[in-house]
Amino acid sequence: MAIVLFSVLLSLAMDPSSGSGWSGLFSEFCMVFAGGILVGLVTGIIAHFILVMARNAYACNMVTLVCAYGSFVIAEDLNHVSGVMAVLAAGLTLRYFEMKHEDGSRGSADSRYFWGLASHLAEIMIFLLAGITITLGMFTDQWLAITFGIIAVLLARFILVFPALGLVSLFPGSEKLPAREQFIVGWGGVRGTVTLALALSLPLSLDYFYTIQSVAYGVVLFTLFVQATTIRLLVRD
Repeated sequence: MAIVLFSVLLSLAMDPSSGSGWSGLFSEFCMVFAGGILVGLVTGIIAHFILVMARNAYACNMVTLVCAYGSFVIAEDLNHVSGVMAVLAAGLTLRYFEMKHEDGSRGSADSRYFWGLASHLAEIMIFLLAGITITLGMFTDQWLAITFGIIAVLLARFILVFPALGLVSLFPGSEKLPAREQFIVGWGGVRGTVTLALALSLPLSLDYFYTIQSVAYGVVLFTLFVQATTIRLLVRD
């Protein structure tokens, strides 16, 4: 949902004249979100029928790869809906059908290994690209914006966590979490790959892309070097 909202806001920032108020923004968000899911469902079903005939692990990997890339291209370039939701829906659809065939005849284990390796490579590439684009000037020139960004992310996290966990505790059979444990849940919201990927996708034609990218990098570094390293101290009795 965050990625879809990011893409909607980015398109609005690139063309402010296309905006039609909050109602228009909400309707566009729903259309992009639901449209991506629909494209992913159709693509996943088609890929499933192809996989039924494919008994080879290499063919299974190739079909799932084409399904992921194809669903993204069809959603983003042809239908102008969320490619991320399309890929997610396609993957969930394939997993739904795979759960009915856990005998491994379609090379499901090899496919999971293949995508596990692909996800690690993707994360490495994103952090590598981020490392190449990070400059010292981002933190010396944009330190105030980065500080506001870190505070805003932490406040948003705690504002969502405390009321949400409080509502969950009202359900039958649920226990109320102490305030200390709720704080740990809020503090443990580490940002990483997705934030960097969105920051790297900002178009250079956006007037304030450098500021947004600097804030994103600052938030990620703060979560990695401050939040992630201090969470162990918070969970100690």
